[in-house]
Amino acid sequence: MTRFAPLRQPLMAGARGCWYTDVQGRQHLDLLAGCWCTILGHAHPVFTRRVRRQAGRFVHAGTGYLSPEVHQGVEAFLSILPGDYRVALLNTGSEAMDLAIRVARAATGRRAVISVERGYYGATAEMLALTGTAGAHPLGYRLPVPDCSRCEHSLPACGLGCTEPPDPLCGVAAVVCEPILASGGMVVPPPGYLPRLETLARSREALLVVNEVTTGGGRTGRWFAHQDQGVSPDLVVVGKAFGNGFPAAALLVRDEVEDRARRAGLTHVQSHGFDPFTGFLVATVIELVREEGLLARAGEVGRELKDRLDKLAERFPVRNVRGDGLLLAFDVPEPGFSAVARRLEELGVVVGAQPVHSTFRLLPALVLGEVEIAVFAGALEDSLSRLP
Repeated sequence: MTRFAPLRQPLMAGARGCWYTDVQGRQHLDLLAGCWCTILGHAHPVFTRRVRRQAGRFVHAGTGYLSPEVHQGVEAFLSILPGDYRVALLNTGSEAMDLAIRVARAATGRRAVISVERGYYGATAEMLALTGTAGAHPLGYRLPVPDCSRCEHSLPACGLGCTEPPDPLCGVAAVVCEPILASGGMVVPPPGYLPRLETLARSREALLVVNEVTTGGGRTGRWFAHQDQGVSPDLVVVGKAFGNGFPAAALLVRDEVEDRARRAGLTHVQSHGFDPFTGFLVATVIELVREEGLLARAGEVGRELKDRLDKLAERFPVRNVRGDGLLLAFDVPEPGFSAVARRLEELGVVVGAQPVHSTFRLLPALVLGEVEIAVFAGALEDSLSRLP
């Protein structure tokens, strides 16, 4: 039997807003919204009351039944992603991505998938196979990571060559991408990148699959990060934020694509697909984000947080501050990175530290406020000021 190493992290006893409280009563500032999920903040009072009420009324139904909650969840998604989409309510982003590839293959009758180096598409075995270094792989081909800050070429002379797979590459079912590569080091692709990937998909008669599991839900000040980039995805994968800490995900598929997949014989049955509770979660999260003006807030607070980082970069070895809204990152070159990571942990500030990229990621709840920004900025300044 596999044995897992004990966790070094403190035991958490509770959470509220952007703060954890551990079993010793110490508070920790959560700048990751759990696993990037609790966009309304931990223990949001209205959300919590509604969850308790729904849990006492209707949580699960068999796969042969729908409910008003399911219809509400589907309609809520269609209200924030205009177009001729149909919606499958699911549980996790990994499951939704896996289904997206199955739909694409059934609809096109092809197998190969073009993905992006350092992209992340899910934790299933096949989705993990899409992640890795650029070049050919058993499922298709990986494009080079679109990281201009670490590229030997420069725009516009490069012509976005990172969007061009080698020929011949036949039998392509889907081109899969993230608007921002969050797990891959918070890589923000250059302007025009997503439209070029859409052109690539159309040229191969393939489908464009946009993975918004991390970037969707309002973090960028828009419901979905691709919405101002002039693309029309065939499939959009969502998750994380729309459950606010509960498992909730979905696959949005264009009508004609789903029709083609069904005619090819595709079916998908899962024990908790289209659960009433999932529909309730989605509809409630979207409603509360609207009621509390959190889309606009994400843009405004994100700019304030980025401004603080830019000012620290003028005095300390902080590099490549980047992101969109409350989806931010910055680099601290080694040996400073490890020292800063340790000090932030000592001070009870929870950030996403990626040693392989010397990157710190910030994906806080949309309710982040001035107090939290001040605490983080002070802790980061303290950490940086200790560097030799």
